[in-house]
Amino acid sequence: MAWDWDYISSPAGQGEFTRFDGPAGSGRVPQLAYPELSRELLKRNKPDWIFRRYINKVTDYGRGQGEYILFNRFLNDYRERWEVLDEFEAVPNRNINVKRFSIKVEERGIAFPLTERLQLMATFDPKAIIDQYLRDIVVANIDQDILFNSLVYSDIWAVKTTTALDIREGVGLTAKTFASESGAPINVTAVSVAGDTPDDITVRDILKIKTEMIRRRMIKHSSAVIVNTTFVEKVFADTSFWQIVAFSAPQRFEDGELGTIFGFRFIVDNTGYLETVLDNINGNSPRKFNTIAMFLAEDGHREAIALPENIRSDQPLELGRFTRVGVITYRGESPIWFSADSDIPAPRPSGGIVLLGK
Repeated sequence: MAWDWDYISSPAGQGEFTRFDGPAGSGRVPQLAYPELSRELLKRNKPDWIFRRYINKVTDYGRGQGEYILFNRFLNDYRERWEVLDEFEAVPNRNINVKRFSIKVEERGIAFPLTERLQLMATFDPKAIIDQYLRDIVVANIDQDILFNSLVYSDIWAVKTTTALDIREGVGLTAKTFASESGAPINVTAVSVAGDTPDDITVRDILKIKTEMIRRRMIKHSSAVIVNTTFVEKVFADTSFWQIVAFSAPQRFEDGELGTIFGFRFIVDNTGYLETVLDNINGNSPRKFNTIAMFLAEDGHREAIALPENIRSDQPLELGRFTRVGVITYRGESPIWFSADSDIPAPRPSGGIVLLGK
């Protein structure tokens, strides 16, 4: 295995050595010093992996239960009325509406080769480096899977244009079918902003989202909202936000923190994943909408795990000279509630609401 160590050369072909340049034609140039290789490995700061923190797990699923986890969801709207009865009149019956839902679990993994030669010759401990790197990329991959397989299919998108805040139901980042194995599939279509003229997000839009979530019974006491950095800039530029903060907690201006607004707790994404979502929205190229916020509903998404992520090594080959270190997991993720599910009485909930702006 050859590791991709970057080699930085010095000027005039001196390589990694300090030399004394003699007169032209004087023959060999003496090497006066060799650089010392530090034992410290310098690493960039890791992103704040945040998406997994705000979704729930399927608690009663594990090994030996098939590759699909099935749910029974009660769809009644709690608006059934009882009746005033005459003395000998029979009590009327009502039915409870139940619909099956499923999450598919998939096998996922990644591995890195490791040779005996590298372990013998390397200045650093390559096995320890691989183990730590695997832990980091496992967390990163789980966060990406949750975002791109689940959160972007919160199928209510609020698009802020120059004319209104347009609420669009039954749409996600791309077209996708959920719970196809349950016998009652749910189809989400692709959102498009091709014909839209974007406008800036304001605090008033946040209040509009809150009222929409209350109306659909999607909100809890303090709902998480995952936003990109452009969202922070837009909200801080809104004078209504200044008034809220000035009367509540003015130190937030100095700290540069959005904090809590209208019961929403804002978390800023620094992974760049939300920027990738913006780049993949139909009709958003070249980039018209640069602001995105994901308002997560109460128990709107679930993560199903048949086998938690774990690091493994292959049996060594070639007389023990070659092996691999990798990670394997069996998991799946999905929204639980969909506005596209017509069996649910209106106003229908979703896993959340995605807000877009200029």
